[in-house]
Amino acid sequence: MSQSSAIDDAAEHNYRLSHILRGHTQDVKAVTAAYDSLSESELILSASRDETAACWSRPLASPAADAFLQGPTYRGHRYANAVAYIQPSAALPRGQVLLGSLDSQIRCFDPLRSGKPVQVLSEHWDNISVLAVAPPPTPNDRNRAAESSPSAAAVPPCFISGSWDKSARVWSYSPPPRSDSPAEWHCVQVLRSHEQAVWGVAIVQSPSPVEPTEAASRNDVDYVQGGLYLTASADLFVRLFVGDRLHAVYAGHTDVVRSIVLLPAASQVADGTQRKTERVQEQQSDGGQQAPPTDFFPGERLFATASNDGTVRVWSLDSRRSPTSGNGGEALRKLVGHTSLVYDLAVVPSLLSPSPSPSSSSSPLSSPPANSTHLVSSGEDGTVRVWDWSTEQLTATIPQPAISVWSVAVLPTSGDIVAGLSDGTVRVYTARSHGTAGSAKAGEPGGAVSVPEQEEHDALVDGVVKQLQERTKSAEQQEFVGCAETQTQAQPPPGKELFESRWYDAVLQIDVSDDSEPLPLPINIGDDRRAVAQRFVERHDLPRSYVEEIVKFIALVLPATCQRANKLMRQERLSPPLLLQLKMR
Repeated sequence: MSQSSAIDDAAEHNYRLSHILRGHTQDVKAVTAAYDSLSESELILSASRDETAACWSRPLASPAADAFLQGPTYRGHRYANAVAYIQPSAALPRGQVLLGSLDSQIRCFDPLRSGKPVQVLSEHWDNISVLAVAPPPTPNDRNRAAESSPSAAAVPPCFISGSWDKSARVWSYSPPPRSDSPAEWHCVQVLRSHEQAVWGVAIVQSPSPVEPTEAASRNDVDYVQGGLYLTASADLFVRLFVGDRLHAVYAGHTDVVRSIVLLPAASQVADGTQRKTERVQEQQSDGGQQAPPTDFFPGERLFATASNDGTVRVWSLDSRRSPTSGNGGEALRKLVGHTSLVYDLAVVPSLLSPSPSPSSSSSPLSSPPANSTHLVSSGEDGTVRVWDWSTEQLTATIPQPAISVWSVAVLPTSGDIVAGLSDGTVRVYTARSHGTAGSAKAGEPGGAVSVPEQEEHDALVDGVVKQLQERTKSAEQQEFVGCAETQTQAQPPPGKELFESRWYDAVLQIDVSDDSEPLPLPINIGDDRRAVAQRFVERHDLPRSYVEEIVKFIALVLPATCQRANKLMRQERLSPPLLLQLKMR
């Protein structure tokens, strides 16, 4: 499906641009949204290649409730790629802002003091690709802790990090064991077994600070003291860990798995799913398609993943889905609509979202929460997409003014969608009616978009659509030429290079750092060179400026036609490594 037809086929008019937040000078690689109970505000945190994280807040009780106020700027080092917000708690009364960078460090900031981190975590040894906080403790979690020890009823803050060092680490905020020292972050679990970088992480259940009671040990099959964790890796697999032990592997994606989010339990979404499925079946009956089944187990725990293969998939944590021990089972849903890599996911808030205080009942943000079966995705096709994951239906496509939409989040009270783009902006989209805007003046920093800003946005969107259409046309032409000369053979012809169990015409070497080995770039003659370069840059989280240099390098070292390529392979036995040096600054 082309970019333009994908946009035309979806109800993108349901969402409109409401704010453009400008606080970065380079790509915005990560965004997160939260509700701050101390200030009764919605928060947006963004991390950028410009080495900083920025904070914006929207007070729910303010007369200008539709305006975002820019807060502190937190400085990391060498490309900030991940950001997370720790909610205020008894252990951390003001919460914390976490920032992960290419230098392998996780910096922990007091939200009100951006100058110097209160703690730096250095256990990883490569780029920090993702940070995720623990879900709020359930009443059962608190009850278990209280039964064991009333003083332990407060579950310590917890988060998980993923890295290019092929590991994920679980962190807990507590005093060191057998010590009177103040509480700080400690790594309590190291999750290994990944063959490539870890791109996505999620905490299904936090580690418990107490031993399970006898009743819990005997009756509660879901209780695991060491915690439950999910990871997504560039090796194409999703893994479930019980404590630090690998418990199950989920296979199905055909390219790098980039993101993981937990979904509402099946019992929370089952009531409306049957009605929606019946409606979808009626709409699809003429085309002979079948809507997905609604065969969720009661209370079944689900999660979704996004991948470079262009799909979003929904999986189950229920062991009844596992055909054999260690196999997590097949995907229950497959969401198809993106035309390129899918980078990030966010869940639209459900009825469990925090509500404004009584004093702000007339706030423009006081709107009914969205359905909990909706999921938001972003990717390399210049769009943000909204799905009903229970029925696999694409419900909205929001075109963007940049091709790379690195990250997406959903504000927990308003349901507004936040997108982090390669143009250095954070853009907010709302489905609320135009009449709900606050008194913030259009065009002011943090205020609603002005008419000129909207016109500029629309023009940029049109440019992105045309650029993607031209790229698709070029790729189709190159694929046609390549297929005319290249056929799959039982034995590879002379000059083929073996890389990760597949044969390629060449495996180029891209040198990006003085202190690490060159990175391999496998390619075939008929491949779309720009797509190969783009995929390489995304897989290794390199600056987008490298794409053009890599494309030129490929054109230089690979013959322009299959005929010339075959001649070179036979006569000269062209056998890379061929090296391109791209030093990161």
